[in-house]
Amino acid sequence: MFDEKWRTAGVDALISPCSYHCAFKIEDAEELFSIHDYYMLFNFIHYPAGVVPVSKVQPDESKGTYISDTNRRWNDRVALKIQNSEISSEGMPLCV
Repeated sequence: MFDEKWRTAGVDALISPCSYHCAFKIEDAEELFSIHDYYMLFNFIHYPAGVVPVSKVQPDESKGTYISDTNRRWNDRVALKIQNSEISSEGMPLCV
């Protein structure tokens, strides 16, 4: 059904971020793996996918400001883990 909808719509390819964040610190990964669920779908339906680095985390992006950057919209345990993973992430790849 998924394939049929894409073919009917004329979609040949989809380019999207694989995550809105660089790789997480190992101590945060277990709790944060589920935020990648939106692209896991492609593994389940056997669509080929690849990841290509397009940039790196810049010095001003690695200060652990996730919660304040979202105007405190996200301020829960997961947001705190994301914020923790931002700290010292300078140079980590960002991918599509």
